[in-house]
Amino acid sequence: MIKSFFSTILAMFCFLLLETAVFSNLTYLPAVPDFLLIITLFVSLNNGIILGETTGFVSGFLLDFLSASPLGLNALLRTILGFVFGLFNDVLNSSSILLQ
Repeated sequence: MIKSFFSTILAMFCFLLLETAVFSNLTYLPAVPDFLLIITLFVSLNNGIILGETTGFVSGFLLDFLSASPLGLNALLRTILGFVFGLFNDVLNSSSILLQ
């Protein structure tokens, strides 16, 4: 679990830099994709509540430092989303490409 946590944090940091430095400066892109939220939801669906909450908090906290939003707003929202999607860990069958 610790290995997956640190690899997720590294991936989130790389996508955070890509999202804020590259995709936010593209003028022909109408909206910036939120890769941190996608990573958080993927990790929480595959690993459960604990890792979903922690990755949600870390991704929100990193995003709060690089944006103009109040400190803790993104961290709170992404922690709640990580918890809620972590509840669906045992419910959803994500072993195949097409979900049943």
